[in-house]
Amino acid sequence: PGEFKVQTSTDGEKYNDLKTYTEINTKSTQTETLLLDTDVRYVKWIYTEKSSGNVGLGNIKVEKITTTFNASGFTTFCSNYPLDFTEAEGYTAWQVTGTSDDAITFEKITGTIAAGQGILLMGNASETITLTACASGETLSSNMLVGTQTATAVTTVNGDYTNFGLSGDAFVKINDGTIPAGKAYLPVETSNLPTGGDARMRLVFMDETTGIEAIEATTVENDVIYNLSGQRVVNPAKGIFIKNGKKFIVR
Repeated sequence: PGEFKVQTSTDGEKYNDLKTYTEINTKSTQTETLLLDTDVRYVKWIYTEKSSGNVGLGNIKVEKITTTFNASGFTTFCSNYPLDFTEAEGYTAWQVTGTSDDAITFEKITGTIAAGQGILLMGNASETITLTACASGETLSSNMLVGTQTATAVTTVNGDYTNFGLSGDAFVKINDGTIPAGKAYLPVETSNLPTGGDARMRLVFMDETTGIEAIEATTVENDVIYNLSGQRVVNPAKGIFIKNGKKFIVR
């Protein structure tokens, strides 16, 4: 049929090529997903070279990737697209790298990740944020969180594992039910759980550069202040900090 281009612009005057099509299936509908830069305001489809026939353009859907933190400033998330956390501001992303007794150890994600992976996000209570998509990302090979790209039925116990889900600022045993699409849960080997525990696991955040741990636990009350990277802070300036397992903001 010829050559077609999808172009984008931030001001409606200067356009850049996003994708060029030279072969289009003329006998069926073709669906495409394209990633737009966050500052794009205009998108157009142009027929640059016509050889024969016509092409019909169907619905165009522009979708943001958003999520909302719970009242404690946490949420689990699973994206259908790769995500980029290299310039994340106002929140942090974490993967689970281990469990021990009643503690879950998290490591910070600072790069790109592939689609379909379960992660934990930490930020401002009840705030909705927009995440940044990218073309491709890395697989988190040590991550224990399981993402749910579609609604997934989960039982409390599955074989040798007990499943935990986020509740407030801790992970608790999941009752038999369905995990919504776009979330994540944590399978933990039942044999590693403490006997007679209250089915509640505290969160331990490990800073990847200093090795300092910042503990989110309902039983810790020591007035020590940490930033979102898990580093101890004596005189907090403007930003989000953690004290006694609770986040607070210095403006």
